[in-house]
Amino acid sequence: MDGKNNILKSTVEGFNRDNDIQICNLSQSLLYPSGQFACGMRKFEVAFLVKSYMNRSRIGLVLSELHGLSVKTGKPAILVTRYVNPIIAEELKKAKSMFLDSAGNACLSFGDIFVFIKGNKSTEEIRETYPKSFNTGDIRMIFTLLNNPVLLQKSYREIALQSKIALGKVGGVLKSLKAKGYLVNLNEQESKLINGKKLLDEWCVAYRERLRAKLKIGNYTAENTHWWKNANMSNKTACWGGEVAGAEITGRLQPQTITVYFRGNIGPFILKNKLRRHLSGNVEILEAFWEIDGKHRLAPDIVVFADLMTSGNSRNIEIAEVLYEKRLKKRFE
Repeated sequence: MDGKNNILKSTVEGFNRDNDIQICNLSQSLLYPSGQFACGMRKFEVAFLVKSYMNRSRIGLVLSELHGLSVKTGKPAILVTRYVNPIIAEELKKAKSMFLDSAGNACLSFGDIFVFIKGNKSTEEIRETYPKSFNTGDIRMIFTLLNNPVLLQKSYREIALQSKIALGKVGGVLKSLKAKGYLVNLNEQESKLINGKKLLDEWCVAYRERLRAKLKIGNYTAENTHWWKNANMSNKTACWGGEVAGAEITGRLQPQTITVYFRGNIGPFILKNKLRRHLSGNVEILEAFWEIDGKHRLAPDIVVFADLMTSGNSRNIEIAEVLYEKRLKKRFE
């Protein structure tokens, strides 16, 4: 907490030093730091969400936290962090979310008062750290448990088999989940996942940052930009993820990036759909890390949610929230 308090204090002091508009009456509460945004005689009560760092994969979850903080406190919420790069600044602006960073970048909006500063570079090296327990094997196993919680009542061997990880890893992951407040023992034979939404959010970020890139088979372009609308996905090798799945679930998105999860020999699929390898192509094909049963055209809901929520795109994030309300909320809250 001291680290976050220092980020809040130094960021506010830097903003006040460089701008006529001021942030005053700072209260560094353990739960919800707060203060006032002052412009002339006008003052606005605000709450602060402090994060050690920001990257694109975390935008969606931070937007959700800002909304939750605003609801809890009844005050506009401002993200305070060490550095917001220009791309993230634009996405936060599109989402009508406010932020301050230690480099002097900012987006603040109160009635007719609007401040937007981007492009200031950080003077310190920002090192990102990941949840210690979430290596690639852990991510696979946690996905399996989130998708099928009854496995917790099965043997370690069955959990390992379903998760496609080494048997010796299972006990360590369960111990870590328990230590982090995500798992409780109901009795000697039964366990249960708790704090499901928080665990899902942490899994989504870890999936994007630690595993997803390792699953990438490649990027492609297609002769027919609408090829995916008529593609046959009824076999046991392929299903839609990301924006295509989000569009099908919500009916509220025009896909720009076409995400395919695949198992097996990719060659016939590429030939049939006339795809051509291209480093910046809008068709991304990834190896599915679960069994595709041929009964579902879409990847599991939590994978689609992760694809959209951690994409760094404000429109995708909005669709991810709709998907969560529609298909995941009852499972995780």
